[in-house]
Amino acid sequence: MVCMLAAGTPVTYLHHAEPVAYVTVAADAPDTLDVAIVASARNGAVSSSAPVRSMSASGIARSGARNLDEVIRTFAGISVKDYGGIGGLKTVSIRSLGAQHTAICYDGITISDAQNGQVDIGRFNLDNIANVSVSVAGTDDIFRSARHLTSSGILEIMSVKPDFSQGPVQAMARMDFASFGTYSPYLLYSQRLANGWSLGASANCLFSKGDYPFVLRNGTVVTDEKRLNSDVASINSEINLHGDMGRGGELSLKAMYTGSERGLPGTVILYTQNPTERLWDRSLMSSVSYGNTIADAWKIRASVGYCMAYNRYLNIDPAYQVPEDDRYTQQEYTVSAILQFRPAERLRIVLAEDFFVNSLDSSIPECPFPVRYSTMTALSARYSSERFTAVAGMVWTYSHETVRAFTPAPDRKRLSPFASLSYRLMKEEDLRIRLSFKDGFRVPTFNDLYYARVGNVSLMPEKALQANLGLAWQHDFRGGSLSLTADTYYNNVKDKIIAVPTMFIWKMRNAGKVQMAGADITASLHYVLAEWLSIDTSAGYSFQYAVDVTDPGAKNYMHQIPYTPRHSGNLTAAIGTPWLTLSYIMTAAGERFSLAQNIPANRIAPYADHGLSAGRAFVLGPRHRYEINIAAQALNLGNINYEIIKYYPMPGRHFRLTFKLSY
Repeated sequence: MVCMLAAGTPVTYLHHAEPVAYVTVAADAPDTLDVAIVASARNGAVSSSAPVRSMSASGIARSGARNLDEVIRTFAGISVKDYGGIGGLKTVSIRSLGAQHTAICYDGITISDAQNGQVDIGRFNLDNIANVSVSVAGTDDIFRSARHLTSSGILEIMSVKPDFSQGPVQAMARMDFASFGTYSPYLLYSQRLANGWSLGASANCLFSKGDYPFVLRNGTVVTDEKRLNSDVASINSEINLHGDMGRGGELSLKAMYTGSERGLPGTVILYTQNPTERLWDRSLMSSVSYGNTIADAWKIRASVGYCMAYNRYLNIDPAYQVPEDDRYTQQEYTVSAILQFRPAERLRIVLAEDFFVNSLDSSIPECPFPVRYSTMTALSARYSSERFTAVAGMVWTYSHETVRAFTPAPDRKRLSPFASLSYRLMKEEDLRIRLSFKDGFRVPTFNDLYYARVGNVSLMPEKALQANLGLAWQHDFRGGSLSLTADTYYNNVKDKIIAVPTMFIWKMRNAGKVQMAGADITASLHYVLAEWLSIDTSAGYSFQYAVDVTDPGAKNYMHQIPYTPRHSGNLTAAIGTPWLTLSYIMTAAGERFSLAQNIPANRIAPYADHGLSAGRAFVLGPRHRYEINIAAQALNLGNINYEIIKYYPMPGRHFRLTFKLSY
């Protein structure tokens, strides 16, 4: 909606996607009415028929988070595996299903890894992010690619669209200084072109020595150590060309390049660090997408894309007669089309088709150079009214593989249904009950199938049955809003792909069965105490009972699966004033186990990570076109070198200072 506001007018909006306390026009503006555009929507976490966790750019700014993993750690039921260090690999798992079951979507484009199925989210920069959301076991937005609809969960990252209301140019420069010799510059430039076109480019760099100290405890012996070979140098760049052609639709072109060189610090066991490994990464992603609304009933979107990823792994361990120097190149070609038909105001029917080709080349002699041809077809429908939302659909998947040597994996075919509904129980209160069901699965990765002597071409897709039942409530009151959600769920994973020892070597097998039952509870409050003071706070708690039920005679039968805490939670709080914004973030996890048996030798201690941040924004120049932001963060205040992955200690207390100039 569009509101005409006089200078200094306080406004509170209800049913917003994220609270907006006040919108004001500068006091020194002319004595006329100005225009403010405010997007108003129901809270997606409450109204959705399946659980959704999200945070907008304003929420990210209030929280003080500087990295994507810091945001996702505050989402209930979502875990981040972190191998430690400034540039360590970070992957996302939803309700302990594993990173391979999570689709990573950036501006509608799927970021995938056919080699090992794990996407490092450390590559994404928060400075140009409009919204981050995670959908669990379904989504109300069915106008999306079939690849997303078949995944057990979706991490969706949406970038900020340029705003040229103040002029034809937008620019931003940011510099981060942090502990352990870390600094990160960022540049963004957007230019309005003629006839509805715009061009944007950005680059983000990270340089770090990464030599953080940590405390090593071995029985009763405690020593002070320093992380070795943890340096990183990386660059992430992006170019976007967007054209709004009116009735002719919208055309977008995107190209992203990522490059890095880093040391792999490895594990810390009995005072031993073996810093002999290094990793080089290069990736290029490009896409062209077109969308248009044809009349009122039809909507289309089509895209083509190409992605290339190159990795080099070097190990100069003296134990090897010849240094291990392995190189991998992945390529992916994609074509996607989505058609939406709206036969009635409240009903939408969507047909989506994806076709993609993946290939892997490697310097390893045993590499069979596999090529995978995949097609996915999704048919889905959504009905929504003020009190009721229902979504249902199915995805048909077919894949075929070829290899230059050895035996290819057989063709795979699968039909995966999904459904969800949400019902508002009372007209007076926004109290909703929701129920969702999804039959998700993941196709074995190239490493699962073909890795030297370990791979198994007979592997079947790993299947994950998900069911969710929950309540969601939102109450708006004068000056703020309160929302609560409580979801219980059951997951049943069959044909889980695990490594099983044989007579001489380990081999990948469909030998695992896992049952998961749990609950996610969230609460958030936004309250404006005065025109100059607002409070935003949120909390989340997750209970996960995820046990291995593969073999009743095994020692790990009914044991909690590795790296899955029974209890975890988070708390965020932010106080906003015109002079300073203060925020606090805490994430915690109970004990976990690094291997299948829940015995003391495999135990990983619980942890709680606390962080504080303070920031101030200064608006300068004619028509307030310049904005300077200064922020400082203190992270891991407890100075505990806790472990998320066993033998990979996290940095202790460290600090970060950020300067940002926007135009």
